[in-house]
Amino acid sequence: MKFSVAIPCYEMHGRGAELLDNALRSIEIQDHDDIEVVVSDHSMDDSVENLCKSYADRLHILYLRYAEKRGSSSANTNNCLAHCSGELIKILCQDDILFGKSALSLTAKALKPGKHWLVTDYLHTWDHKTFKSRWRPRLNSRIEIQNSIGTHSGLTVRNGNLPRFDEDLLWFMDCEFYRQLYDRFGKPVYLHKPTVAVMIWDGQVTHTSASSQALRDAERQRLMLR
Repeated sequence: MKFSVAIPCYEMHGRGAELLDNALRSIEIQDHDDIEVVVSDHSMDDSVENLCKSYADRLHILYLRYAEKRGSSSANTNNCLAHCSGELIKILCQDDILFGKSALSLTAKALKPGKHWLVTDYLHTWDHKTFKSRWRPRLNSRIEIQNSIGTHSGLTVRNGNLPRFDEDLLWFMDCEFYRQLYDRFGKPVYLHKPTVAVMIWDGQVTHTSASSQALRDAERQRLMLR
């Protein structure tokens, strides 16, 4: 079963290539044997592209320089999804990593035929070396505005008939996407083993482009009126 790992990228305050390197290393050690990595790059420089080229003989990477809608994580993620050819798609944020060498094989085993999406437990890290604060995802009736599932790095979807991330959203982009998945496919599969480590740092979207309370309030109001 082919796995596509979709990684939307950008310069990430000068650390983009460094953090992507950690993500790629975590993919390289996986015991699943059929993996493609799809990188959609919003960068204005070549650091991410050059890193991807350096992995040419180690990973199957489809690199895409994506100049449209720079600054929209949703648009960049949608571009990744549109180019994934695997039966299963694992979304991975650029600054996060897969946790353990069996992250993908455990996910493939858990997402049985006929099931369309899976959310996994995950850990938090500050340095990609120490891991704390395990998160266990759960669904709620207002998932589009109350994100009890957590980061979309914990999400795997079956390719085909997928919704798209709302490109007008930033703070609520992931939980609104979960709403669409639930409405289309029903409840997710839960994998209650940590297979992802989410990096906590000052440069993550939560603390930068999505930090405005006015932005969050406006997005919440829009979703509540749907």
